[in-house]
Amino acid sequence: MSNRKRAPAPPVSGAGPTPEFQAHHDTLPPELTRERWIEGWRVNTRLYGLLDAGLIGAAEYQAGLRWQADYEAGACGARQGGEAVRVDEAPGPGGVTDARLDALGRLRAAEQAIGREAAGHLIRCVGQDRPWDELDRQAGVRRHTSRSWTCAALVRLLLHYDAVDQVGRQGSARVRSGRA
Repeated sequence: MSNRKRAPAPPVSGAGPTPEFQAHHDTLPPELTRERWIEGWRVNTRLYGLLDAGLIGAAEYQAGLRWQADYEAGACGARQGGEAVRVDEAPGPGGVTDARLDALGRLRAAEQAIGREAAGHLIRCVGQDRPWDELDRQAGVRRHTSRSWTCAALVRLLLHYDAVDQVGRQGSARVRSGRA
């Protein structure tokens, strides 16, 4: 056995999203340079754009992904606006699973912690991935204002998740609070 490090395998030709997928999503190819080493294809979402531009850090990005998972599991399948959610004996087209109810509960808790307005920014940016210009125009604000509001909402969301998980921060590292 040799102790030499092996060079990474070159990308497989033709590997990547299908043309149909690319027709519906803004995708970014792998970047294998001295400055960046990103091996896989990515969907260029507004959330990823904030991270890529350096407007948020990795912790806020992960908080946004965590919130997005709950949004997709809970709110996308249920009507929003305070209507009662019907629960059937078994999940199906008209039923609601425990996972969806749990996700809705986490979304409500996050909204209570960060505020309704901040939650609205997360819905439009992270959940629905709407264009920044459209968000600014709808809010009647100057260019990039919605982007700033979303960044602030992500910081508040991160603080909420830290409290829920009972962790503190030392720099960017999460540290479990309390006894070991």
